[in-house]
Amino acid sequence: MDVKNNRLGRFEIFRDSAREFRWRFRASNQKIVAVSEGYVAKQGAERGVLAVVRAMYGVAGKLSAPMKDDNGLVHKDVVVEPPSSSVAIAIGVSYPE
Repeated sequence: MDVKNNRLGRFEIFRDSAREFRWRFRASNQKIVAVSEGYVAKQGAERGVLAVVRAMYGVAGKLSAPMKDDNGLVHKDVVVEPPSSSVAIAIGVSYPE
């Protein structure tokens, strides 16, 4: 199955001033269009991202293994395989802190 990168935007998981984890969705024009509630653990924020992806596409996504970029930032992809398509969709998830 081919994988196509999502061009609509990406998720970012970060810690807020209260030290809780949150996710935000940043559109391709770099504007933040959604921010989550606070989660005690990073895994809670990741589950929140997966829930949003499931609501968007109607199927569950899977997080890829973490990768580090040249700046040492961690990135993952949520890979979604819509049942009516032969192309999977990869949605970026970054951890900017």
